[in-house]
Amino acid sequence: RPLKLRNTTFVLQEEQKGRLAIGHAGDQPYFMRRGRPMAPWEMGEIMRPSGGIYSTVNDLLTFAKSNFGMLNNPLDPLLARTQVIQLNRPEQDVAFGWLINYLGEDRLKVTYKQGLMSGYTSYIGMSAESRVAVVVLYNTFSWDEKVGHNLVLRLARGLSPHQTGTPFKLPSVTQPSPSRMEENKN
Repeated sequence: RPLKLRNTTFVLQEEQKGRLAIGHAGDQPYFMRRGRPMAPWEMGEIMRPSGGIYSTVNDLLTFAKSNFGMLNNPLDPLLARTQVIQLNRPEQDVAFGWLINYLGEDRLKVTYKQGLMSGYTSYIGMSAESRVAVVVLYNTFSWDEKVGHNLVLRLARGLSPHQTGTPFKLPSVTQPSPSRMEENKN
């Protein structure tokens, strides 16, 4: 409510249901043919906060602006504190709800979150140094999303795609078993 994210919700209204893209099987689940439509999961009251939120690109970009402190909203400083590194790891640092990678030769700091569930993949990435935020919403389930990080890199550097050289490659990540997928959803 404080950020006026009118299309960010746990339960879709009828009008919002009409705008929801149909999700499709991607590289998961293994037992479904790629590209097959998938119904949204009903997360239930208990699991909904861990992965049952719906949003739009515009709402997520507003959320990113608040994370940058650009909205003069009381939530701005609170959201900024969620980006403070809590755990340093060799492959990426961890903040409150965020992962942090250092990309490219210049080690551009990118704070991001990727979400996966029932035929959908989402990405929000921010470079606070460059004041660049990217939101990518797919209607396909994919563990191997690279578009978001590459867009953050290109926009932060102000270069056209043919000037950026080799695109960023995500470090290989062990894919969780289907029973662990629920813990990794947004």
